[in-house]
Amino acid sequence: MATVRSILGRAARRWLCRPPYVHHCAQTLYKALQGCVRMWRVTCENVWRARAQSVLWRLVRVQHQDGGFDIGYDFSFGQPHRAGESQSSETTALLAMAESGREFGLDEVRKPCQRAAEWIRRNAVRTRSGGWALPYAPATTLEVAIPNGTSFGAAALGVYIGTFGGDDALRDLYAGMVDYLWAAMAVAEGTPGRFWPYHDPTWPALPADRPEKIDYYHQVQQVEVHALAQQLAPLPRQLDVIREAADHIVAVQRSQGVLPYCNDDRFFDGLIHTWGLCSVVSGMIEAAIVLPDRRDLYLETGKFQLDWFVRHAWNGEFFYDVLTPEGKPYSTDYMVRSDAWVFQAVARAFLCWRDPVCAEIAEKCYRKMESVDFSGPEKHGKRWTQQFLERFQRRA
Repeated sequence: MATVRSILGRAARRWLCRPPYVHHCAQTLYKALQGCVRMWRVTCENVWRARAQSVLWRLVRVQHQDGGFDIGYDFSFGQPHRAGESQSSETTALLAMAESGREFGLDEVRKPCQRAAEWIRRNAVRTRSGGWALPYAPATTLEVAIPNGTSFGAAALGVYIGTFGGDDALRDLYAGMVDYLWAAMAVAEGTPGRFWPYHDPTWPALPADRPEKIDYYHQVQQVEVHALAQQLAPLPRQLDVIREAADHIVAVQRSQGVLPYCNDDRFFDGLIHTWGLCSVVSGMIEAAIVLPDRRDLYLETGKFQLDWFVRHAWNGEFFYDVLTPEGKPYSTDYMVRSDAWVFQAVARAFLCWRDPVCAEIAEKCYRKMESVDFSGPEKHGKRWTQQFLERFQRRA
């Protein structure tokens, strides 16, 4: 009887803690849009133009009334983020819409881009050093908890200014955010370059077990968006940021063999998540454009990681979302948000190297995402039932 109870208990827990279903996650949509635009830039095939327009239509529809975007599920960044609240990490939607506008016409994206830029302006806060930063989740806290939110917001503003222009206040905000990010970087003894602590060390609510966390996947994504902004609205300090952050990623990747998610296996159990690892490809390609003296080094790093995750994660239909450091599938589930990130990276690789294998993979990735309407379960999110069980266990 005890065995039956335990089996039923485990089954009930799995059901209660199953990943939430997310309809049209903004992150899935803006990465898919970037991928479609890049495939169009190489092929000039109308099918990719039509696909980009279809994804753009969905992305504009999920923009909030306040002009912001949300990832679409509950999660904790040290404090709870509730689905439906705009957050700074999703301002890359502005960057993607502007990219689409530069290829297919600005009129269709002008208003949603203006609204997104104004959301950044309204929510930016002064830092203690006099610069500007963007709170990670302004509806939760106006404290600057996580620096990467400012990176994504600053880069989105840079791309917006480079595409549509901007007033002096918006340009000062853009430069002030970059200044904050430069000041927030730290040095690891014996490792080239600089890094951002995942949480701002001055955050009053900093979790006790998190001050030493370094998130390499988000850092290389920051490299990518800053490099995209630098190509359109260059800032001398931003070039320093890109160089130091990219050099650090290269050094860590070379010492580890494959870039880990974080600096300590306590985070994410030391597993490789393809949605983040693939960003090494697109991040290094964009950094190579703005830092030509490091071009060969950065492209070599990006190509190595591309070959690694295609060899280990691609199953002919989609990419496994989680792998062991040795390249063995840890999860064989289809996660549409994860695949959207890889689709974008593979499309960027195709634009760079013109490898027909990348074109074949991108085609299959897109069709798979389209077949589920760019929606699906999300392991990073938590249902209210799971949150209730976790609170109950903490009190027990």
